[in-house]
Amino acid sequence: MSVWCRFKNTRELFDGYKHTIQTEYVETGVLEDDREGRPELSVVCQLVVNNVMSDDCGEVECRAFNSGGLDTTRAQLFMRCTSHTL
Repeated sequence: MSVWCRFKNTRELFDGYKHTIQTEYVETGVLEDDREGRPELSVVCQLVVNNVMSDDCGEVECRAFNSGGLDTTRAQLFMRCTSHTL
């Protein structure tokens, strides 16, 4: 499984201080017609943005691909600020 993410259709995002791409395998049942009862696995990928700033707002696209094909998802990252009165 390979995961690729980009920001605002231009800049590729990499694992590091600012961004973390996490991949987790989750058991979702037992494979159908499997005599050994092996578990069926799904892959859950997350893009974590650390220390979010206003310039992080915009569209993020992530693609996951393997021998079975390609899946793409897009999301808009918004930031809501609240004013603090002392």
